Amino acid sequence: MRIKWGIGFYYQLSSLAYFNTVCTNFSFSAVFFGGNGLFDEPHSVVINGQVFASPTLFLQFLNNIQIGDGNSDVFNAIRFASKLRFRTAHSIIFLLFPCSDCDPSNMMLDYSVINHIITEKSIKLHVLMDKPFVLDKSRAGSSLFGVDAETAYTRNDFKALKGDVGLRKQVKLTKNMLGYCTPIVLESNGSLFTSRKMETDNLNLVKKFLQVFAKRIAKTAPAPKCQTCECNSDDNGISHMDCYPCSYPTAANIEYGFNDDFIPPNVLSYDSGNGFYYDDHNIN
Repeated sequence: MRIKWGIGFYYQLSSLAYFNTVCTNFSFSAVFFGGNGLFDEPHSVVINGQVFASPTLFLQFLNNIQIGDGNSDVFNAIRFASKLRFRTAHSIIFLLFPCSDCDPSNMMLDYSVINHIITEKSIKLHVLMDKPFVLDKSRAGSSLFGVDAETAYTRNDFKALKGDVGLRKQVKLTKNMLGYCTPIVLESNGSLFTSRKMETDNLNLVKKFLQVFAKRIAKTAPAPKCQTCECNSDDNGISHMDCYPCSYPTAANIEYGFNDDFIPPNVLSYDSGNGFYYDDHNIN
């Protein structure tokens, strides 16, 4: 079911006129991990000698998913994907389809390292999780599709993406939903949507869900207006361009709704005078 809807989502996303008007000349790549044997570690799919492909060819990438019982190191997969050769001055958007929680015990890298990578490369991280949202009022969740740091999105955003700030305040992002992935998603100006809304025979509802998800991705898709680029080389001596934002934002003060026993992650912040430093913001 997860693969079926994954293919449907990517096809829908690539065909949306709205997404095309905001993000022109875009391409897709796929990184898989957690399979059996050789497919356990993060790896890219290469088709016709290319790591990135057009939306049409990208569907072939998804036919190569190897399902298994391998590792659950989401952070290492994000690190691997961040090292792909992206085009200069283009926006970088990650869509994560997790099959497990972001449990620190399963991670080779800690939160601060991944947060640094996400911030440095201006990556927007969006997650399609296989879990429902928890709300103060259960009736309010019947139309809830997803959330970001400030707003909740429902079927009412199908025609115009406006969001519901009041509903967002009712959403409880519990620790057992995505663990440390939740702060990374929200602080990267990304979003968190639930695939449970696609587990229905109501194709009209599925269409609305995909449309809202695609619009939310497109909302923060444009690349930073100011970037500094430099020429680097990899271990094989092949040159490439790396681009970074001219300024780094500090972490947002977001209410996650975690339990009291949740230990706040260390966050790398930046200012022009002191450079990078750890900002231990409280999550109550």
